[in-house]
Amino acid sequence: MTRAPTPDTLLTELPFVQVLPDEYAILESDGVLMANLQASIGICIYDAVFEPGALLHLKALPDKSVEIELTDVVLAGDLLLLEQALAALRATAPRAQYWQGKILTHCPSHDPALSAIAQSVADFAADWLADAGIQIVDRQMLEGRRARVQFRPQMGQLRTASIHD
Repeated sequence: MTRAPTPDTLLTELPFVQVLPDEYAILESDGVLMANLQASIGICIYDAVFEPGALLHLKALPDKSVEIELTDVVLAGDLLLLEQALAALRATAPRAQYWQGKILTHCPSHDPALSAIAQSVADFAADWLADAGIQIVDRQMLEGRRARVQFRPQMGQLRTASIHD
């Protein structure tokens, strides 16, 4: 007699794809996209009916010692990556029409200036995605030195863990 697999055992049998800062990855079939957020933003996009999904990992915060003003020039790289990822994702599922998104913002300190910058970049991404027809269903602010994100697009499943080492 064999036991039915549990969700945790199924997850360990799936392929994992690591997404580095300022990159994105797309899965066309079942699997898990992973990112270690550190002063960055993870954007998960998936269709609620079809299987494809993507994880974008945007580097959101500068070094603490650098003053930054969020301008169109500063956000241009993020916008380009968002556009490329969404075009590639839509090409993998041209019939998909129930796009949803989840935005995870990581700020490693309680510095109000850094938190404001991270939140501004997340707001920019949320507004852009909404304009592109993607419903934002979840937004989270993560703390700690790092945050581990695992996203399974086929199920719309998201796991996060703050790492305080």
